[in-house]
Amino acid sequence: MLLPLFQRYRVLRNVPVMGIVSLLWIAGYSYIVRPVYPELPLLAYGGVILCWIVYFTLGAAYAKDGVKSRVPVRLCAAGCIAVVVLCCAESVFLTAASESLTGVGIKPSAVLFSVCVCALLYADRCAKAYRSGTVSRFISRLGRFSYGMYLGHLYVLWAGGKICAYTGFDFPGIKLLWWAAYTAAAAGVTFGCLALAKKISPKLSAVFLGV
Repeated sequence: MLLPLFQRYRVLRNVPVMGIVSLLWIAGYSYIVRPVYPELPLLAYGGVILCWIVYFTLGAAYAKDGVKSRVPVRLCAAGCIAVVVLCCAESVFLTAASESLTGVGIKPSAVLFSVCVCALLYADRCAKAYRSGTVSRFISRLGRFSYGMYLGHLYVLWAGGKICAYTGFDFPGIKLLWWAAYTAAAAGVTFGCLALAKKISPKLSAVFLGV
């Protein structure tokens, strides 16, 4: 429903502007709303378009205005590294700020990291790797499943959290590394479920899951 608007109006494809919109929304949640209402369901803020509009803008901008990034690859790589450090620092800060916060999940630095990674992947030097048949097929398949993964990963993370709570499993050692592994595993499970659903019923999966 929104795609025609993004294709028609260039302002909606302005990545910096929409990035600021997403950052303000997520920062407001992370630092103002969440400390007061820590039990607020993820869908109450993560499901709102303002939370993820920057990603939609990136996709529309690359599709409409060209896929080549105007940012040099070295600057993109440096940005990714710097924002990873910022993510870790913000996670530590949020965890120390309140016993009810974990510092894991949606936060402003995570949005910046995603934008830097997208710019890096679309940089000219990195784009040359897409000419490889295997890499090209993987990216194409991942792109076709991206919307379904956006819809489904929240429920996989929720189910995994419930299983961990029921079994009493706790992440030993460095918790951030365990959370990274847990998130990667959830993405893999979501991808597998979507592939299975597409194989069982291509028509229904296309309608309800977008794959």
